Amino acid sequence: MPIVDGQLKAITCVIHHQGSSIRPAQEGPHPHVIRPSVDGRFILITDLGIDQVLIYQLDTSTGQQALNQQGTAVVSENPGAGPRHFALAASGRTLYVINELNATVTVYDS
Repeated sequence: MPIVDGQLKAITCVIHHQGSSIRPAQEGPHPHVIRPSVDGRFILITDLGIDQVLIYQLDTSTGQQALNQQGTAVVSENPGAGPRHFALAASGRTLYVINELNATVTVYDS
């Protein structure tokens, strides 16, 4: 639930990811980290089960999210990589993704 003025409010958006990966143990979508971008305009999600980092545009007035239409909406990791955690540089331009299943770090820079 979004927090407004320190109080939890009603859920405004629920999204169910679709797909799978090459590893049977991944068993389909399961997000691990959901975090806003530095400027608060986007929500980034690592989904270990589908080997993707998804970027949603956030409408802060309604709490609704949509796949970003202004650039890459989905960043696909190597099949079976298992993206689990990420960090954004303070500039918001560099994304560091920790891949759990192949023990790698991927760096994206815009």
